[in-house]
Amino acid sequence: EDMSTLRALRAEHYPRATEHIPEMVAMITTLLEQGNAYMADGDVYFRIATFPAYGELSHLDRAGLRPGARVSTDKYDKESVSDFALWKKSQPGDEKLGAGWDAPFGLGRPGWHIECSAMSKRYLGDTLDIHAGGIDLMFPHHENEIAQSEAANHKTFARVWLHSEHLADATGEKMSKSAGAFTTLRDLLNAGHDPLAIRFFLIANAHYRARLRLSNETLHSAAEQVRRLREFADRVNRTQPAAEDDANFTARVAEVRTGYREALDDDLNLPHGIGLVFELIREANAALDAERVGEQGLAELRGLIDEVDAHLDVVHAEEPGLAEEVERLIAEREDARKSRDFAKADRIREDLRQRGIALEDSKEGVRWRRVK
Repeated sequence: EDMSTLRALRAEHYPRATEHIPEMVAMITTLLEQGNAYMADGDVYFRIATFPAYGELSHLDRAGLRPGARVSTDKYDKESVSDFALWKKSQPGDEKLGAGWDAPFGLGRPGWHIECSAMSKRYLGDTLDIHAGGIDLMFPHHENEIAQSEAANHKTFARVWLHSEHLADATGEKMSKSAGAFTTLRDLLNAGHDPLAIRFFLIANAHYRARLRLSNETLHSAAEQVRRLREFADRVNRTQPAAEDDANFTARVAEVRTGYREALDDDLNLPHGIGLVFELIREANAALDAERVGEQGLAELRGLIDEVDAHLDVVHAEEPGLAEEVERLIAEREDARKSRDFAKADRIREDLRQRGIALEDSKEGVRWRRVK
């Protein structure tokens, strides 16, 4: 429900680890047969010494690994302190919790890392085009995924890796569920923040590899940016073309569109691309005021808006049927004004205002926008 509120596309599959134990057992069996894994005291561990590329993703200094250095020094009889568990033997009470499965190497449960490798192989194949995750998962989780997957499948595990930084509070401290210092989407909605503004804040406020600070101020700023984008798109759609195009302005729109694409090609630098778009909006409003935007210029602006919104999904996003209903009420209000029934016209305006919709009369006609 929360992801739908943020207009996030749904995945095609939401696999459960408990439904893919056979795939995990098969992969562990392959690793054991190849000598990439070994048994110790009923557990199965991955032998990192058999995978020389271990640590390349996170630029890990393997020579510097010491007991206690970001790896758990448990009591089990491992060959190396940095070897990680693929399978853990059952402990008293595991079966009562439904956490025990039969395997050729004994009754037990899979390790955390093998689940991801087995399920991704099942649905996405041996090689992923893009693997994303939080920066805290790079080591050891993603390093372990790479090691066990590439050792078992003899193919590159992921072509591109994207690691996002943490969401932080207003002070810059990382939000942590375990510490109780976190904010939910519903908290923000209950505080009156627009879900489209929250979406814009999350994807366009800062580069995905930079820490993102959440505050009322940053959310209000995002809401203002969404408002400006929507109002500009509405103005472009309502504007009649000038008699002639200003060739310099039309070229400027094309230049910004190219710059926007280049920003996204540069490690998905959406914030920089959006910055270019807002610079153009100021210039475009001045050009529209001066009637320097003809058919070609308007077409270029619409193309840019559509391209940007294909990523942001905040300009054309509406509640189902809302736009049609508002336009119908605007037409009723205009009819009432023509009939000099100003009481009805005022009542329609007030009803829309109560629903967070403001009407603005302009030379292009009546415009509407969301307000708080």
